[in-house]
Amino acid sequence: MAVYEEPKLIPWTVVKTDFERLSVVTEDFMKLVDSNPLNDEVRVHRRSSPGYFAPRLDGVWSRFPYLHNASIPNIRALLTDPSARPRVWSMVDAGERSRFDEDNLGLKIEDENSKDLQKKASNGSRNVYSTSRDGRSNAGHWFAFSPTLSDADKTQLIEYLKSL
Repeated sequence: MAVYEEPKLIPWTVVKTDFERLSVVTEDFMKLVDSNPLNDEVRVHRRSSPGYFAPRLDGVWSRFPYLHNASIPNIRALLTDPSARPRVWSMVDAGERSRFDEDNLGLKIEDENSKDLQKKASNGSRNVYSTSRDGRSNAGHWFAFSPTLSDADKTQLIEYLKSL
């Protein structure tokens, strides 16, 4: 077994999530990366077809919010039908221990139906994540949701992911 394995590139046509992140990796962007004094630290895949890297699951519990654009606040939300995933949440103190949700494995979220939160989101507040903004959709990764997984199965899967 290899200690390190390259992440797998999943084509955009399979993931079907925001294309914006992929469209910025142009030849000019790559020249900027190459000329950056920290270019040995910058991880950009030179690819022939657009896609996303599937990262390893080691320590996944500590890498919330999830997906390439941070559009999923916790693992339970990822395991939810995309049409029922949270759309708006506060980012205030998002890195604090008090915001870590051990049961759902990720960021605790408030009532997304809060009129105050909705108003802040519609006004473009940087303290509110809104999946309606360009490049922030959480409708992709539909394959993470399985209607055959019961709530108990999802809880068991989350408990397993905590052990990695």
